[in-house]
Amino acid sequence: MYCAALDTTPGMAGFALMKDDKVVSTAHWNIRGREASKLSILILDEMEKLNITLDDITHWSVGSGPGSFTALRQAAALVSGWSFNRTNLKSRCVPGAVALAASVPVKDGDVVCALYDGRNSEILYYNIEFRDGDFHDTGCSGVLNAQQAEAFFKENAFSSTVCFAAEYETIKKIIPQQLEPVQVEKSDPSWLCKVKSIAFDNDLTRLVYIRPAVYVN
Repeated sequence: MYCAALDTTPGMAGFALMKDDKVVSTAHWNIRGREASKLSILILDEMEKLNITLDDITHWSVGSGPGSFTALRQAAALVSGWSFNRTNLKSRCVPGAVALAASVPVKDGDVVCALYDGRNSEILYYNIEFRDGDFHDTGCSGVLNAQQAEAFFKENAFSSTVCFAAEYETIKKIIPQQLEPVQVEKSDPSWLCKVKSIAFDNDLTRLVYIRPAVYVN
């Protein structure tokens, strides 16, 4: 049984394959601008190296964000297309914040606050709890400006805060000066496969956008 994961992070896509709870392959690609159009080809090429086809995959975990509207929709749509009319295949959304939270050391009961550049001089936070040997989505997230962030982090304590290195400088301008998040160059998408607390419900629409797209007639 193969489980595959696809996660989009700032300017990058991560892909992982697992078989019987063992990581077979992980790969990361830059997907800025037009590079994103090659995502399906990049994934299929990676699978071909391992002599694995789409039919070999029985479970898909797709990063549900936080992230950009376009990247999250592309990943979800791609896996939805590959899953079409395959009754033996299961899929689910897993917050990409899980993979980011897994980048820092944790112990039972810890809550990791994952931080993202929310644009417009704001940050987006997404809290993940490590409990009973697994990561759990707390359902707690939100958008904060500098004033709100000051109050929020005064009232709430976390075992760790973490962000992508590419967004660190922007985030540091908004969060309290004494707060120093761990910087991560790229997260490990295999963690999306490893999570057991989130069911495979075949619903790839539960995405968390940092900023929804706005259409103007």
